[in-house]
Amino acid sequence: MSIRQVRSTAISGLHANSDGLAIVGDNLANINTPGFKEQRTSFEDVLGRSLLDSGGQQQSGAGTRICAPRQVFSQGNLAVTGAQGDVALSGDGFLVVRGTVGGVTGDFYSRAGQLRLDRDGYLVNPDGLVVQGWANRSDGIATASLSALRVVTAALPPRATTTLQVCANLDANASLSEAAWDPQLPTNTSNFSTSLEVYDSLGQVHNLDVYFRKVGAGSWQWHAVVNAAETAGATSGEFREVGSGSLSFGGNGRLAASAVTNPITIDFQSVPGDQRISLDFGPTGVPDGLALGCSQYARSFGVSSQTQDGYSSGAVAGFEIDGTGLVSARYTNGENFAIGSMAIARFRANEGLGRAGNGLWMATNESGTAALGSANSGGRAAVTHGAIESANVSVSTELVELIVYQSAFNASSKVFATANAMGDALGDVGRRD
Repeated sequence: MSIRQVRSTAISGLHANSDGLAIVGDNLANINTPGFKEQRTSFEDVLGRSLLDSGGQQQSGAGTRICAPRQVFSQGNLAVTGAQGDVALSGDGFLVVRGTVGGVTGDFYSRAGQLRLDRDGYLVNPDGLVVQGWANRSDGIATASLSALRVVTAALPPRATTTLQVCANLDANASLSEAAWDPQLPTNTSNFSTSLEVYDSLGQVHNLDVYFRKVGAGSWQWHAVVNAAETAGATSGEFREVGSGSLSFGGNGRLAASAVTNPITIDFQSVPGDQRISLDFGPTGVPDGLALGCSQYARSFGVSSQTQDGYSSGAVAGFEIDGTGLVSARYTNGENFAIGSMAIARFRANEGLGRAGNGLWMATNESGTAALGSANSGGRAAVTHGAIESANVSVSTELVELIVYQSAFNASSKVFATANAMGDALGDVGRRD
């Protein structure tokens, strides 16, 4: 091997190890970058001539070179932040975002789940790329094609109450209500009562009271009344009865029959037309051991739950993401509505993905095309809301690599210096001759 070849070999070592140092520096620089995946270097030797030209002779080495850096897609630690827009992926997969990066427009893939709503209500990453998924239609059914996930920023329209559900125990030891029912004296002519809030079509809230009267063994009546001043056509009285019915219980205290003789019908002054509301006291014929709906046991009266399906108007207050990637809009009136599910992409070979910068990757021939699906399905990652995935870079490992590359770089530098000295010595000998 000539002095020139020695210099060339040493230079290859300088270049390769400086490239290795650059990759270590890149890893360490991104140690605080959410979702960052470290890169690992690999070296290969270089021959002085091609194998076809060897003529069966032993090949001399011509140094080394670095292979394409290998991306390591091991799981990073999850850091809990509590921020509503932070989501972390646990397992294999990537969020799908769409937009323009470096002049290229298309789909990109990310592990950095720092999301927010933009001014138009789209769910976007920090660079404004729109998160893709299966958006829900107005009827709640998800679309079949991939699209942007968007929260409608307009005020949520109110919904009039159409159904009330009451689950309560009516004391079996209660005395019979002997006085005739009087809607103007409801407390004096009933045994128990409960109060509920209902909404009209404009989102205004009204109080509705339900009174229970025991009229026989296992036999009860219910009466619903509202403030008469809130109804149309009321001429006298403080209260107005808007519905009534009967309840029957078997010997086991279970609800045997629920006959609504007069459905609740309310003509609120604030809105035109009648508002009809069904009052549900629970299913009948429930097997023993199941506590559903109203009951008649020998214990004090108590309401265990009561619900209604109406609500007032509300403004967008934020969004939530569950472990399946379902995105729900949260409104100031306490309502949540699912807007769609985030798509999670898997690839045959993650290592073949191309880095696009900004915590993004692009699909390549080496990675294969993206296989899309819901989170936590088909081997795809689960979603953790209120957390981010930290970079999978190990500081201790990188510092060891740093020392190795530095030592190799210094050794190659010494080889180069030695070759130069030998060349100078040969030059001096030639001049003396």
